[in-house]
Amino acid sequence: MQGNELDLHRNMNAQADSPFGDSPGGLLSACLSLTDELLRILKNEAEILRRFRNRELLEILARKESLVKELSKGLFALADMKNENDEVLGDPRYDLLRSSLKEAGRINQTNHAFIEGSLSYYRDFIDSLFPPAYGPRPEGQPRQELLGVKGLTFRKEI
Repeated sequence: MQGNELDLHRNMNAQADSPFGDSPGGLLSACLSLTDELLRILKNEAEILRRFRNRELLEILARKESLVKELSKGLFALADMKNENDEVLGDPRYDLLRSSLKEAGRINQTNHAFIEGSLSYYRDFIDSLFPPAYGPRPEGQPRQELLGVKGLTFRKEI
């Protein structure tokens, strides 16, 4: 292919692959819209986590994951446009997008810390009920008697 045909082919593929369009303004608007929805979901997730409503959490996780995938595609396209076109950097929506993404990251980190803390609490609770049979024990203390448990076998049919 010659130069003009190659550029035309790239532009056609980019438009076919991208649901955001090819204008920097449209792409910024689409990314802002996705980021706003992601922020709403993250705030909802934080509330659900604090109330320990696992069923509701599972319902929103699929949407959160698809939003992150869509947003990452838009952000990669925006980065490509930013490299080719300085118009993106001058748009005030670009700064709004950056601050919204930072806020989404902060809320996501808070949710992550809450989940890790909850898991640690439950792990410690289970360990107190079922202490490990192996491992170091303090000097001079007798080995703790464990409940008699019958062994289990695995069978594999071929």
